[in-house]
Amino acid sequence: TAFKFDNSLPLSDSTAPDGVKPWYSSMATITGTASDSLAGSGFGANAQQIKIRKMAGAGNQYWTGGSWAVNITTINVVNSAGTVVSWTYDASLVDWGVSGSSYAVASRIKDKADNQQAWGAERVFKWDVDVPTSAITSPANYSYLGTTPFFYGTYYDLHSGISPSGGKVELLIMDQTAVPTQWYWGSAWQTVPPPTNDDWVDASVWASSWTYQMPVTLTPNHQYLVVSRAKDSSSPGNYQTTFETGTSSNTFICDNQNPSTYIGTPSTTYRDQLTSISGTAQDSPQASQLKRVEIEIAYPANKPAYA
Repeated sequence: TAFKFDNSLPLSDSTAPDGVKPWYSSMATITGTASDSLAGSGFGANAQQIKIRKMAGAGNQYWTGGSWAVNITTINVVNSAGTVVSWTYDASLVDWGVSGSSYAVASRIKDKADNQQAWGAERVFKWDVDVPTSAITSPANYSYLGTTPFFYGTYYDLHSGISPSGGKVELLIMDQTAVPTQWYWGSAWQTVPPPTNDDWVDASVWASSWTYQMPVTLTPNHQYLVVSRAKDSSSPGNYQTTFETGTSSNTFICDNQNPSTYIGTPSTTYRDQLTSISGTAQDSPQASQLKRVEIEIAYPANKPAYA
């Protein structure tokens, strides 16, 4: 009887979780790959095994396939036969628990010659299903801005976080006066809203705030809506789901009119005293948007003035 001798150990590892992404917000399947040397015997179907460990305080719990238990539990998963194979485990029924919980997945496989890999390195991750929030500081709701406004605001996330290296804040910008209504996305005004989440415009994210410079000139006297939405850095990510008027959903009117002033006192060329200086100021479209009035007093008249 002829046979082949195989004493080489096979290898397997998970690709989701991958040991790189520290936070996950969804995990429908746990997946990975396995390989045996070319001279090896290869794998039969469903030879892959995994352990799912929940790091619960001072102790550990293991997923049994239906619940968490303190006893170490090995789960058989699906793989095809061959020498280089992919494997998968349906994780949709795993009770991942509350945000902030920590987990680890380890894998091993046995080839047809009964060479079994030692448990591979655990792929550790944390769970995050809490949605982030964002707020708009400028424009304030029902305010007036110029034709090339600078938007800015804040964001908050409890677990996986938002930073320049992960997560984002994006904006929906709508011209409500245009006929038909227009939305700014894809570097131009469009007559249809952004079709996907990724089509909202991305703001620049800083340590605790976000900013966005409007790249095109707005139309004077048009009313605009700005909505901010945060996405955290988990994989694939949690999106902000509520948008409160005056917080993350603000409207403003584009104002390109310069204000004007009139000096009522003094009103004559010569005076022997001046106890007050007074006058009026106006602006369009709304005088209440005047921020301040400045005056200059010069003496002699051909000398530099001071305020």
